[in-house]
Amino acid sequence: MSERNKNNWCNLQKLARIGELASGVAHELTNPLNNIGLILGNALERLDGGSLDVGHIRQALEKGRGQVHRASAIIDHLRTFARTALTPFEPVAIHQVIRSAAPLVEAELRLPRRTVHEALL
Repeated sequence: MSERNKNNWCNLQKLARIGELASGVAHELTNPLNNIGLILGNALERLDGGSLDVGHIRQALEKGRGQVHRASAIIDHLRTFARTALTPFEPVAIHQVIRSAAPLVEAELRLPRRTVHEALL
């Protein structure tokens, strides 16, 4: 198989996996977005109720920012995985690949009777 055919095959496999992961990614993005909505709603209720506690508002905003970072990280992992750039085949540290791919399948791993054991050397 030529190098070009290998790259095309890998890209097709990536696209197939992206389709399989779409519902898991949607679930993973829904969680931080819902959290952001709850955090901001709570902060607004406190402001509207006249209980302006700057410390509480700051804490709520920091939590919200953390959830934004969480959602951004999920998107970044997906973008990295989905890249179709032509790259030559080369040796990789497989444990790093697995660790960076784990957030993409995190929702799938939470299903009943699914267990992951890390025993990488």
